[in-house]
Amino acid sequence: MHEEKIKIVKDRLLLTKKLIEVRNNFYGREYITINYEFNTWDHSLYRQYAALRYYLLLTCFDIFGQTKDYIEFKSWLSSSDHSEERNEIVRNSKTDETIKKIIEIHDEYNKIYGVSNSFKRFINEIISEKNREKLLKSISITKISLDGNIIKDYEPTENNKIKFLFSIRNSFTHNGIAISSPDGGIKHLFDEDEPRILPYSKTPLYPMVIIHKEKKNKFLYEYAVFRWPTLLIEIIEDTLNEIQSS
Repeated sequence: MHEEKIKIVKDRLLLTKKLIEVRNNFYGREYITINYEFNTWDHSLYRQYAALRYYLLLTCFDIFGQTKDYIEFKSWLSSSDHSEERNEIVRNSKTDETIKKIIEIHDEYNKIYGVSNSFKRFINEIISEKNREKLLKSISITKISLDGNIIKDYEPTENNKIKFLFSIRNSFTHNGIAISSPDGGIKHLFDEDEPRILPYSKTPLYPMVIIHKEKKNKFLYEYAVFRWPTLLIEIIEDTLNEIQSS
């Protein structure tokens, strides 16, 4: 991994930690709004703040997973430095129809430079098996019927969870949608960055925090996470240490 990419990851980690330190600036009841779709309250400022932290950390996934320095598709098509890659793809093209060939070429380009593939490669190939297990276990997906009953035999797959991880990163980038919990916006009501210490236990407890709801195919899906953003920071730092010590 290039030193430049390592520096980018370190800078994003530092920025995220600095954002955590100033989270008091994002509290406030005056920012509360009503989410009429799910009949609940929202805290728009804190949701944006929390989603920004997730975004910064999740973009480190695709930076780690890149096999080559990124180049946009148009530049790649015209670059003489990448002619061998293009020629190889064209030679192996399965069709002569122009549009289908362009789509096929773009698909092959994405296998080399696409953010989605880099993101998934980080999870499936780069992080340790222990960290991969912790990452996937930190995500819970609950399927609920529209009359409010939990579908108990629903079991989300690893792919469901990885797709959700990527959607958090991608929605913030392309659609401006902040996937995160608004609950931390009310100080003392809930703080996702701090564990709960119960009187009968000395062990800090982190609850699952619902960060997204969506209605799909006559069902409601609730997505919750555990120990975020702390767990994401730990996984990225572990991976950095492994890369630098190898």
